[in-house]
Amino acid sequence: MTLYEFKSLPKNQQTELVWSEGDFVADRQEEDHCILLYQLYSFYVEVAHAGSENKFQVCRSFSSIDQLAPYLKEIDISGLFI
Repeated sequence: MTLYEFKSLPKNQQTELVWSEGDFVADRQEEDHCILLYQLYSFYVEVAHAGSENKFQVCRSFSSIDQLAPYLKEIDISGLFI
């Protein structure tokens, strides 16, 4: 599946696909909600979680690694080095 195909899906199908096929990468806090980052195929998907409502919603998908900057300090790569 391509990023374009993913973006053309309804939001509920996008969310289901992230849960079933996505790999969790990192998370970050933003105001009153948590943003979860998943890798799905050859692109990334951000899912917003509003804790007070316990709802999840796909809020953004992208393929550019430049957009990973907000997560870089949270990703532990120590296991990659011997």
